[in-house]
Amino acid sequence: MIVYSIHMREVDFAARIRMPHAFPTAFVIPLLLLIVAGIRGLGKQNRDVI
Repeated sequence: MIVYSIHMREVDFAARIRMPHAFPTAFVIPLLLLIVAGIRGLGKQNRDVI
């Protein structure tokens, strides 16, 4: 009730703003980070260090 006085405004916000924003944040950015880490070789461990 504090943020949204009308329930339909919350539903509209969730459908038009939240989902398009949440998808890149939850899936695209982590996937790009994994790809960059794989290219840079950050997932490999250096076993020569004692």
